[in-house]
Amino acid sequence: RAFVSGYDSNSLSVLDVSTPGSPTFLGSIIDGTNLAGAYGVAFDATRSYVYVASFEHAATPALVGSIIDATNLGGASGIAYDSANNIVYVAGYSSNSLAAVDVSVPNTPLVTGVKIDATDLASAIGVAYDSANSAVYCIGHTTSALTVVDVSTPASPEITGSVVDAANMQNPSGVALDSTTGLVFVSSSLVDAANMGGAYGVAVDSSNSLVFVTGSTTSSIAMVDVSTPASMAVIDPLVDAANLLAPRGIAFDSTNAVLFVADSAQDSLVVLSYSATFRPTQTPTPAPTGLPSLPPTPSPSPEPSRMPIPAPSPQPTPAPTGTPLPTI
Repeated sequence: RAFVSGYDSNSLSVLDVSTPGSPTFLGSIIDGTNLAGAYGVAFDATRSYVYVASFEHAATPALVGSIIDATNLGGASGIAYDSANNIVYVAGYSSNSLAAVDVSVPNTPLVTGVKIDATDLASAIGVAYDSANSAVYCIGHTTSALTVVDVSTPASPEITGSVVDAANMQNPSGVALDSTTGLVFVSSSLVDAANMGGAYGVAVDSSNSLVFVTGSTTSSIAMVDVSTPASMAVIDPLVDAANLLAPRGIAFDSTNAVLFVADSAQDSLVVLSYSATFRPTQTPTPAPTGLPSLPPTPSPSPEPSRMPIPAPSPQPTPAPTGTPLPTI
């Protein structure tokens, strides 16, 4: 199943994706108070709970519990789940914070620890959890920073280091950890504005040394070869303005080799199949039951956003390396 947060509709929807080519809408919950500006999503498979970060407030889905805390969760955006300790880490965009929320009792989530830092955690937007090192990697959108936070004691998170690099990761939005290699990938469209314009979401396929990046302003998904981190290369981008008008969030199902992409402009979830030897492909099937069809869009219209992302400066696109891949 796939869980999709609705930023403008204040909702959480559930889709059956057991057949990737024809996802089916199962149900949704709309809550203008507890799901207002719904953004990040994390899933607890053990207890079948879904945790949703709300930008404005903190089978059939049902609201189990929520917490609203403008001080520690202001502008809640990125979210990551520590299943071993039942802790959800939430980035606070407007509160410049990383909060540890205890969800061991889901109907009464409790902020158990928080780190507020207007320098290293300014405009915190994305988080990735590293269970091996008890660390959280947090990116600052306006500061072009990646900050490492020690969460070995969730009640008292501590910043252990930070790197600011506007040349290589200006205005980053997405972050993902490859636990196999210990590498952290941060999305920024400075290097390749053609294939990753408005780079936003990041997903990792560690088995094949690939990273997928959504281009929110280029209607694209870029597949990046990271087998040699010092010389990463876009293998083959997928551009589809009809179905991927403004892609943002992305998740990878390694078991079924399927990508799930959230399109913020068309209020949709797009399912893509892929293999390590072919680029992602749109499954040519009719619109799934219960989901609106996605009509071709003549010209993208700017989407309203509470967190405007500056358009990246155009840069030359590096030439792809490696053996050319067959097109679809």
